[in-house]
Amino acid sequence: MAEHRNKRPASRHAYVKDFKADDSGKYSYRGPTWHSSKALDLFRKEIRGAMAAFAAVLVGQIAAGCIPGTGMEGHLLMLLPYALGIGCTVRILWILGRLIKNGTSLREYVYKATAEKLDGYLTAAQILPVITAVDAVACLIRGTLDFKPAGLLALALSQALLFAVALAVKKRNPVGVWSENSSTVEKT
Repeated sequence: MAEHRNKRPASRHAYVKDFKADDSGKYSYRGPTWHSSKALDLFRKEIRGAMAAFAAVLVGQIAAGCIPGTGMEGHLLMLLPYALGIGCTVRILWILGRLIKNGTSLREYVYKATAEKLDGYLTAAQILPVITAVDAVACLIRGTLDFKPAGLLALALSQALLFAVALAVKKRNPVGVWSENSSTVEKT
């Protein structure tokens, strides 16, 4: 127990130790790298497809939130997972964009910020619409949901789309299986 108190948490910039200067004074990355099992062309093609799907989801979520009469006013249990779903969608798009930029070979700190976290965000993107839907049904049963049919339909479709896209992307696994290679030296 005492050893946990003396251990310092990892810094956000702990990866800097993996950069070493050579004889000319230039720095190069000498830390571990992670490699995807997919070929670069297929990797980028599948990630672009996933990005297009999540971009459509984001547009649908924002459009549903702009339509009056969704009935979410005053219902925190519907608003909170709905807003978190939008944030989750934005984060997934950011991760996928960063993966496209870096390709199939990632430095360890990029891997930890992107590929390692993608599965968790996809799971969250499946759970949040279910919470929103359950609360919407509960509010309909109690009669506390003041809605217009178009607004409720837009909300339901946006949440169903988020769930379906997250499930499909998770099942398809566009990034492949990652393996670590700790002896690779990459120059920058």
